[in-house]
Amino acid sequence: ADVTIKQKTLHDCEKYVGQLTVLVQELDGSFSNLLQVEKTDVLQELNCQSKSRRNKKKKIPLFTGEEVDIDLSHSDQDSPVIWLRVDPEMLWLSKTSIEMPDYMWQAMLLHERDVVYQHMAAEVLPNFPSQGTITTLSTVLLDEKCYYQVRKTSPTLPC
Repeated sequence: ADVTIKQKTLHDCEKYVGQLTVLVQELDGSFSNLLQVEKTDVLQELNCQSKSRRNKKKKIPLFTGEEVDIDLSHSDQDSPVIWLRVDPEMLWLSKTSIEMPDYMWQAMLLHERDVVYQHMAAEVLPNFPSQGTITTLSTVLLDEKCYYQVRKTSPTLPC
Protein backbone atom coordinates (compact mmCIF):
# COMPACT_ATOMS: atom_id res chain seq x y z
CA ALA A 1 0.00 0.00 0.00
CA ASP A 2 1.31 3.44 -0.89
CA VAL A 3 0.94 6.31 1.57
CA THR A 4 1.50 9.94 0.63
CA ILE A 5 1.98 12.53 3.36
CA LYS A 6 1.52 16.18 2.32
CA GLN A 7 2.03 18.95 4.82
CA LYS A 8 0.25 22.26 4.62
CA THR A 9 0.93 24.94 7.19
CA LEU A 10 -0.46 28.38 7.78
CA HIS A 11 1.76 31.44 7.80
CA ASP A 12 5.30 30.83 9.06
CA CYS A 13 4.72 27.57 10.92
CA GLU A 14 7.46 24.98 10.67
CA LYS A 15 6.88 21.73 8.84
CA TYR A 16 7.01 18.55 10.88
CA VAL A 17 10.17 16.46 10.65
CA GLY A 18 10.32 13.09 12.39
CA GLN A 19 8.47 9.81 12.64
CA LEU A 20 4.76 9.46 12.05
CA THR A 21 2.77 6.33 12.87
CA VAL A 22 0.30 4.87 10.40
CA LEU A 23 -1.88 2.04 11.71
CA VAL A 24 -3.05 -0.24 8.90
CA GLN A 25 -6.07 -2.48 9.49
CA GLU A 26 -5.47 -5.56 7.37
CA LEU A 27 -7.13 -8.94 6.96
CA ASP A 28 -4.90 -10.53 9.62
CA GLY A 29 -5.00 -7.66 12.12
CA SER A 30 -3.76 -4.14 12.78
CA PHE A 31 -0.14 -3.34 11.98
CA SER A 32 1.75 -0.22 12.97
CA ASN A 33 4.14 1.40 10.50
CA LEU A 34 6.56 4.25 11.16
CA LEU A 35 7.03 6.75 8.35
CA GLN A 36 10.02 9.06 8.35
CA VAL A 37 8.85 12.56 7.43
CA GLU A 38 11.77 14.75 6.33
CA LYS A 39 10.22 17.09 3.79
CA THR A 40 6.92 18.60 2.68
CA ASP A 41 5.73 15.64 0.58
CA VAL A 42 6.55 12.03 1.41
CA LEU A 43 5.59 9.00 -0.67
CA GLN A 44 6.31 5.72 1.06
CA GLU A 45 5.24 2.15 0.42
CA LEU A 46 3.96 0.23 3.43
CA ASN A 47 4.61 -3.48 3.52
CA CYS A 48 1.43 -5.46 4.02
CA GLN A 49 1.68 -8.14 6.69
CA SER A 50 -1.44 -10.21 5.92
CA LYS A 51 -1.08 -13.60 4.31
CA SER A 52 -4.80 -14.44 4.34
CA ARG A 53 -6.92 -14.67 1.24
CA ARG A 54 -10.09 -12.64 0.94
CA ASN A 55 -13.42 -14.32 1.38
CA LYS A 56 -16.77 -12.57 1.06
CA LYS A 57 -17.04 -12.48 4.85
CA LYS A 58 -14.24 -13.05 7.30
CA LYS A 59 -13.53 -12.58 11.01
CA ILE A 60 -10.99 -9.77 11.22
CA PRO A 61 -8.94 -9.17 14.40
CA LEU A 62 -9.07 -5.46 15.34
CA PHE A 63 -6.50 -3.37 17.21
CA THR A 64 -8.59 -3.81 20.38
CA GLY A 65 -8.25 -7.61 20.22
CA GLU A 66 -11.90 -7.99 19.23
CA GLU A 67 -12.77 -10.05 16.14
CA VAL A 68 -15.54 -8.82 13.86
CA ASP A 69 -17.23 -10.10 10.69
CA ILE A 70 -16.55 -7.73 7.81
CA ASP A 71 -18.19 -8.01 4.40
CA LEU A 72 -15.28 -7.79 1.95
CA SER A 73 -17.25 -8.37 -1.25
CA HIS A 74 -17.01 -4.73 -2.42
CA SER A 75 -13.36 -4.17 -1.55
CA ASP A 76 -10.18 -4.41 -3.63
CA GLN A 77 -9.55 -8.14 -3.96
CA ASP A 78 -5.81 -7.63 -4.52
CA SER A 79 -5.14 -5.64 -1.35
CA PRO A 80 -5.26 -6.87 2.25
CA VAL A 81 -5.75 -3.27 3.50
CA ILE A 82 -9.17 -2.57 5.01
CA TRP A 83 -8.50 0.98 6.31
CA LEU A 84 -5.75 3.32 7.57
CA ARG A 85 -5.34 5.49 10.66
CA VAL A 86 -2.75 8.27 10.60
CA ASP A 87 -1.22 9.23 13.97
CA PRO A 88 -3.62 6.90 15.82
CA GLU A 89 -2.37 7.98 19.26
CA MET A 90 -2.97 11.64 18.27
CA LEU A 91 0.46 12.74 19.40
CA TRP A 92 0.62 15.69 16.99
CA LEU A 93 -1.82 18.57 17.03
CA SER A 94 -2.99 18.73 13.46
CA LYS A 95 -5.91 18.39 11.14
CA THR A 96 -5.64 15.12 9.29
CA SER A 97 -7.17 14.50 5.90
CA ILE A 98 -7.16 10.92 4.63
CA GLU A 99 -8.10 9.84 1.12
CA MET A 100 -9.42 6.28 0.83
CA PRO A 101 -12.01 4.51 -1.35
CA ASP A 102 -15.62 4.39 -0.10
CA TYR A 103 -15.48 0.73 0.98
CA MET A 104 -12.60 1.55 3.38
CA TRP A 105 -14.55 4.43 4.94
CA GLN A 106 -17.63 2.19 5.23
CA ALA A 107 -15.63 -0.55 7.01
CA MET A 108 -13.98 2.03 9.27
CA LEU A 109 -17.32 3.54 10.31
CA LEU A 110 -18.89 0.16 11.04
CA HIS A 111 -15.96 -1.55 12.76
CA GLU A 112 -13.35 0.95 14.02
CA ARG A 113 -13.66 1.42 17.79
CA ASP A 114 -11.94 4.83 17.96
CA VAL A 115 -14.69 7.45 18.03
CA VAL A 116 -12.52 10.11 16.35
CA TYR A 117 -12.06 7.89 13.30
CA GLN A 118 -15.73 6.85 13.35
CA HIS A 119 -16.67 10.52 13.27
CA MET A 120 -14.20 11.21 10.46
CA ALA A 121 -15.71 8.37 8.40
CA ALA A 122 -19.26 9.60 9.07
CA GLU A 123 -18.28 13.07 7.83
CA VAL A 124 -16.51 11.80 4.69
CA LEU A 125 -18.96 9.12 3.54
CA PRO A 126 -21.64 11.50 2.19
CA ASN A 127 -19.07 12.40 -0.50
CA PHE A 128 -19.50 8.84 -1.83
CA PRO A 129 -23.18 8.55 -2.82
CA SER A 130 -23.89 4.85 -3.27
CA GLN A 131 -26.14 2.15 -1.91
CA GLY A 132 -23.25 0.92 0.26
CA THR A 133 -22.85 4.36 1.82
CA ILE A 134 -26.58 4.70 2.49
CA THR A 135 -26.68 1.25 4.07
CA THR A 136 -23.63 1.99 6.23
CA LEU A 137 -24.89 5.37 7.43
CA SER A 138 -28.37 3.95 8.10
CA THR A 139 -26.88 1.06 10.09
CA VAL A 140 -24.87 3.45 12.26
CA LEU A 141 -27.82 5.80 12.72
CA LEU A 142 -29.92 2.95 14.14
CA ASP A 143 -27.16 1.40 16.28
CA GLU A 144 -27.71 2.55 19.87
CA LYS A 145 -24.24 1.29 20.84
CA CYS A 146 -22.66 3.85 18.52
CA TYR A 147 -21.53 7.14 20.06
CA TYR A 148 -24.34 9.68 19.72
CA GLN A 149 -22.20 12.35 18.00
CA VAL A 150 -21.31 9.85 15.28
CA ARG A 151 -24.97 8.90 14.94
CA LYS A 152 -25.87 12.59 14.75
CA THR A 153 -23.42 13.05 11.85
CA SER A 154 -24.73 10.04 9.92
CA PRO A 155 -28.10 11.39 8.73
CA THR A 156 -26.47 13.86 6.31
CA LEU A 157 -27.10 11.55 3.38
CA PRO A 158 -26.23 12.75 -0.12
CA CYS A 159 -29.26 11.17 -1.83
